[in-house]
Amino acid sequence: MMPPLSVVGMISHHPWFGNDRIRRVSLGALAAICLVFGFFPQKYHAIVSLSPSDPKSLGLGDAMSQLGSGTNVFGSQAALDLTVKIGRSVNVRRTVIKQLNLTQKLGKSELETLRWLSDNVVIGTLRGGIIQIEMTRRDPELARSIVGAYADAIRDQLAIIARQQTNYKRTVLEQLVDQAAGRLERAQAAYDVFRRSSGYGDPRKALAGLSERAPALEQAILEKQKVLDTYKKFATDKNMQVRSAEAELSALRRQLAQAQSERASETGTLAQVIGEGTKATKLKREVDISKDLYYSYQRFLQGTTVEDRTSDANMRILEPAYIDPARQLNKGPIALAAILILLALTIEFYGMRPPVGDAKVA
Repeated sequence: MMPPLSVVGMISHHPWFGNDRIRRVSLGALAAICLVFGFFPQKYHAIVSLSPSDPKSLGLGDAMSQLGSGTNVFGSQAALDLTVKIGRSVNVRRTVIKQLNLTQKLGKSELETLRWLSDNVVIGTLRGGIIQIEMTRRDPELARSIVGAYADAIRDQLAIIARQQTNYKRTVLEQLVDQAAGRLERAQAAYDVFRRSSGYGDPRKALAGLSERAPALEQAILEKQKVLDTYKKFATDKNMQVRSAEAELSALRRQLAQAQSERASETGTLAQVIGEGTKATKLKREVDISKDLYYSYQRFLQGTTVEDRTSDANMRILEPAYIDPARQLNKGPIALAAILILLALTIEFYGMRPPVGDAKVA
């Protein structure tokens, strides 16, 4: 029983490939035709490159940071993914179709045009946070206009999303500003009522004045005691200067006792001012906190105006839509030509040195 032919042997001994001259001419002609179709008709590669913009690159980084704006809630990588997702969305494709009137140019329905764009436009990311939109067609102007329209549509859609986010942020901040303004009004009114009822323009300063009064009285008592001791060295207790010094010393001691009394109830005593000073401190602290909150929310609210003005600057066009000057090859015909050339070489090599089993069968 003869061994079966190999695959190459079966092809070589097939009637179509039996004549060497016809085989070589046929395979050579087919490969040449495929190579011609690999270069013609020529296709053009249209490209546009984008990159998410950084608020600091606009020269407004410090101002936007002070106003509490300019931060990206998605992060850099999420911004790239979000941009790619928006670029592949139906809304962007419809915008491109409407802008270029593609349904009329292509002679397709809107649904067919949407599918055509999805199949022919490639949106991907590169290193360094770069987004590239590309398309390969025979019509260079159409390809360039389509990728350019994609870039514009993506920027417009991102601007819409940014303004929606800013509007929500503004609504929340307006509510916070109203609440902070009401809190500040109530705190200021309570502090003013306390100032009028206590009789002190600034209870904290009054407390500081009384706090300094006691040490001053103690110092005056020490000085007056020294004067009295000096008088007694040269005069008796009945001396008028001695009696006057003793009277003054006694008055100073009474004033010091009154100033140091925490239980006294007369107006202007240390205990009263201490109590009212503590209350005044609490009220003034509430006024200061309310002011800080109010002005902070006001500053953040002003930042939303800056965000609105810069919402359209969400993407930078690194390379406007252009046609790649490199020659674009039709990969299908080129691959088929390579297969035919390899097949021809394999058959030729098989004819020169066939395997032992195949040679016996032949």
